[in-house]
Amino acid sequence: MTKDEYTKSLQKWKDDNTQIDDDYGSGYSVALQDAIDLAEKLDEPKKVVIPQFIADLIEKAKVYYGDEVEPLRIIYWIGDYISDTDSHYEWLGNIDNQELLLNAIANGYEIEKQKKYRVKIDSKLYFQRFENIEAVFVIDDSLGVKESSPVFTREVGNKILETLGVESGQLEEVEND
Repeated sequence: MTKDEYTKSLQKWKDDNTQIDDDYGSGYSVALQDAIDLAEKLDEPKKVVIPQFIADLIEKAKVYYGDEVEPLRIIYWIGDYISDTDSHYEWLGNIDNQELLLNAIANGYEIEKQKKYRVKIDSKLYFQRFENIEAVFVIDDSLGVKESSPVFTREVGNKILETLGVESGQLEEVEND
């Protein structure tokens, strides 16, 4: 029940019982008005910020069970879906993150903006793409060339560096738009 629904419900109880004209009725009316005033001061639950992969898990559970799924089923599905070898298991093993997950399911969520990176091989060489079995790079020697290079998450960027076998490579953080 939302704050507005609760407040309207209290107001209806108060309006329905205004005909009681004794000390009990007067006290009842005052108590309901106090409850209405307190309810109006309540803050709506705030959406929490969660990583994209957690939002994906919540959405997969909703697809599996349907949009009107109970929150406990989402928790059950995620627990069943994630194994202790999954890279997300560590995030879910943290009690604070478990509370975030519960809040996200109950009150809604926003997705955390992920940092993006360019794969930089040396001072002017940037990874562009894999083409068949060859890697394609661009040389940042003119305006806009570097900016045309694709951006990746840290995880993907590190995998690219690992695949290339480049020890001197690094990830260069890209400013968010």
